[in-house]
Amino acid sequence: MPRWTRIVGAGLVAGAAYAVWRALAERNRGGLHWEAQPFPGPPLPVPDPVGSDAPAADVTDPADPGEHGPSSDPGPTT
Repeated sequence: MPRWTRIVGAGLVAGAAYAVWRALAERNRGGLHWEAQPFPGPPLPVPDPVGSDAPAADVTDPADPGEHGPSSDPGPTT
């Protein structure tokens, strides 16, 4: 048997195993999100509040001026 057929076969088996692994990981995701910890510690899994699919902390960036721009913006000049 030529060597390239073994390589292609091994690639197909590895691809199928990866697809199964991703499908199982995606199925078991619900109900948890990860919270960052200080440097030497790993992220910790935290259960989501009941009835919520989003992470518990919805933080907006205070530096983001939003759609209206900063308060010192003079606005359009006409």
